Amino acid sequence: MKKGHFLFFAIFSLLIAKVFAQSYDILDENDNVISGQTFDVIGTLDETTITFPFKIRNNTGNTISTRIEKKYINISDGSYSTFCIPSGACMPPSTFISTMFELSSEETSSLCGVYFYPENIQGTSIIKHTVFNENDTSDNVSFTINFIISHTDNNIENQQKNSLSFSPNPASNYFYLKHNINMNSIVEIYNTSGKIVAREKIKNNLNKTFIDCSGWSNGIYFARITNEDKYLRTIKIIISK
Repeated sequence: MKKGHFLFFAIFSLLIAKVFAQSYDILDENDNVISGQTFDVIGTLDETTITFPFKIRNNTGNTISTRIEKKYINISDGSYSTFCIPSGACMPPSTFISTMFELSSEETSSLCGVYFYPENIQGTSIIKHTVFNENDTSDNVSFTINFIISHTDNNIENQQKNSLSFSPNPASNYFYLKHNINMNSIVEIYNTSGKIVAREKIKNNLNKTFIDCSGWSNGIYFARITNEDKYLRTIKIIISK
């Protein structure tokens, strides 16, 4: 290949890569990239709210004016969802495009969240969320959640998941994780910046785990429970003193 042709090809390849490169990554609370992925989140009729936390990373050297769009691909009649942007502002259920917020150069946002309300309705609701550049809507990334709501059954994993609860919630100085888990599990609690503020190993011979939150600031936290490295559930906790 002639030198001139090679140089043209190299420049053309770089331009194509730039065109198709996206400014954003969507991350889970552990900073794993989840852009473009689809998640099955299992719930039961006795759950009032199901939470899916995520963060947004700006991969560019520029500040980007950003919005989030919610799209119901399928929604069970009577069920609904909301979502919150990094500032903590949550959109009403009837809002499908968020207010604008800015992400600074190479910034990773604090935790955002999707909140699904089954309203005692059985079925599968498919909801897609897209993060996009307000000034260039083709610059976007998305993820999809399948909220699968069913009756409580005799499946051991569902029994364990359904038994998880925090009390009191809201809490001030302490709270308990109440559970009925047969095997050792881990609970990690994150603040809205994605920082772990507590990590406890759940013993299988106890049905209540004490957690001291007296030194925590008021606000929203997320407790992620895993069982032998398998995700069970994320629960929102409110600290109010």
